[in-house]
Amino acid sequence: MSFDEIFYVYVRHLRESFVKAMKMALKAGELEAAQLVAGECVVLAETKDHMNWELIGKAAKKTKGAAGKTLKKAYQEVENEEDEHIYHSKGRTRELWIAQHFRRHRRRCACFEGASLLTAFFVDTQSII
Repeated sequence: MSFDEIFYVYVRHLRESFVKAMKMALKAGELEAAQLVAGECVVLAETKDHMNWELIGKAAKKTKGAAGKTLKKAYQEVENEEDEHIYHSKGRTRELWIAQHFRRHRRRCACFEGASLLTAFFVDTQSII
């Protein structure tokens, strides 16, 4: 197998695994767990996508002529959008984890009334570790 064939098989396997993981979580019937699994899969996919755009940006800087101009233009048009995608995905998934943590550990966190949710989360997480 060539490098390209091996890499294609790897990428296809990852893509199919993300879909399978999300379907399995949804089929299990716990909507909140399915949302977390989907969030994790999206963060992983967006991380790879973000890395690809960074590589395009680096290639654009080193490419001369019309091809370089085309790459630079494409990169500049999409760069901020790509940043937003990954930050939004990570933020949303983080919020889901925090909310899930408090739903599961509500009694243990009752002593933190008045403290910010984030402070309570970190203090309670330290007691788990």
